[in-house]
Amino acid sequence: MSTTRTLLGSAFHRVAFCPPLYHRFSNSKFSTSTTSTSPSTPTVYDVCVIGGGGAGAALACALPKSLSLRTLLLDGATLPTLILSEGTLSPSPSPVPAAVSVLKPSPRVLAISPATVSLLQKCGVWYALLATGRVRAYKHMRVWDASGSGMLAFDSDETSQRNRTSSSTSSSIEASSTTSETTTSESSRVDALGYVVENLLINAALADSARLRDDIEVRENVHVSSVQLPGQHSDSSHALPCSKVTLHDGSVIYARLLVGADGANSFVRSAAGIETIGWAYNQSAVVATLRMSKEHETAFQRFLPTGPIALLPSFGEYSSLVWSTNPAHAAQLGKLAPDDFLHEVETAFTSSSISFSPIKELEKQFSRFSPFPPSPQPIPPPFVALEAGPFSFPLKLNHATSYVQDGMALIGDAAHQIHPLAGQGANLGFQDAELLASTIERAVATGHSPGNLTLLREYERERKLANLAALATVDTIKYTFESQFGPFVAARNAALSFVNAASPLKRLFARAAQHGTLPWQSISSML
Repeated sequence: MSTTRTLLGSAFHRVAFCPPLYHRFSNSKFSTSTTSTSPSTPTVYDVCVIGGGGAGAALACALPKSLSLRTLLLDGATLPTLILSEGTLSPSPSPVPAAVSVLKPSPRVLAISPATVSLLQKCGVWYALLATGRVRAYKHMRVWDASGSGMLAFDSDETSQRNRTSSSTSSSIEASSTTSETTTSESSRVDALGYVVENLLINAALADSARLRDDIEVRENVHVSSVQLPGQHSDSSHALPCSKVTLHDGSVIYARLLVGADGANSFVRSAAGIETIGWAYNQSAVVATLRMSKEHETAFQRFLPTGPIALLPSFGEYSSLVWSTNPAHAAQLGKLAPDDFLHEVETAFTSSSISFSPIKELEKQFSRFSPFPPSPQPIPPPFVALEAGPFSFPLKLNHATSYVQDGMALIGDAAHQIHPLAGQGANLGFQDAELLASTIERAVATGHSPGNLTLLREYERERKLANLAALATVDTIKYTFESQFGPFVAARNAALSFVNAASPLKRLFARAAQHGTLPWQSISSML
């Protein structure tokens, strides 16, 4: 039996395929060999995306084939691959590599909004992801304060609505194998608050989708040695201004639009001389994969004095843990035996943090004047085993002072980093990619270069406003729940109870989460 590679963990796993299927892929764009251009024959691309992760690959795939653009997707590592059927990432669930369904889940997952699902549909990968059986829709969300009795309870059936999407979202799991990814359906009902998918799974599907496109060239294990934007180099032999990218092997490529999708330590951003503003949170995120006693469809988040702890339902009986805490505590958690770690997690979700009697008394006094009774504290299903992790990484807020220059744009983590407490980091990056793709499409339609600065400024204005508002909101929430000042604790819990009881206001927050927007940005859709 011939073999090919599927990546759904920290290493490649060997998966057997029938020889005809493998040979068709080995002779196609699925070949993982790295090609290079001779230094003597520079190539000009319409769009060059540096960084083949989720945002970068989504941008490349979101560009319509009808534009006939020449797009290059570069990455310094080997991109993951997930081959689901012969020559296409189709909704057909067969043949799916048998090992996919039994591999342990990757500890890093993304909570993606229905708005992001629409982009993945446009990129042609959503049904391929569903076919793996590793996508979990979460229909309930419980958010509460460990220092009080306030709670928010969101349920998808309270926010169901008619939406214009590229195809059905919640019903797509049961979609027929003949459903087309590119068919636009009539208005459909959103019946999930969001979906939990492994980061590597999304990256693999997007990378494969890019490999299958004749208008996209994918180069892996390619390292950039220098970037020069238009005006920074003397080569004027091209009809339109181009950025010049020199690779480590000495080869040179030119791009009318250079996109930095290369992460928080963006080489493109640095080469463009763009500074960032931000600060460290003095917190680390501890991530792990847990096996639960049963499957569930609820996302849990509890705000502890040291930071929020969140549990996201994954496929099967698995759940993903994200625990933000101080670095010393994170280091301690990383040294615990599995059973001791599970005990700490259970304690963090269930024990009372209201040990200071004045806070209890203040809450009691506030409740006397509140028409809303305290909500019962939610309890996640019992924890059975630690399947992966724990791992930790430092948290910080970061934002680029500029997203664009002539012939250059930043998306995703290269432009902004956000605290994970709202689960919006990946969604913001995908929204960047979607808007930039639309901007490029509009530039080409009006006879402009993809790197036209005037149009790129419009992309920057819209995304900067949305991203800065999201960063500020999440930052405010973080510090609001960290305070243990008695009157403040009592007041914020009263506010939580008020929002939870005020159905229209609660729907506003839930619908904002579904669409990856802020609550006040959804007001018009509720009128």
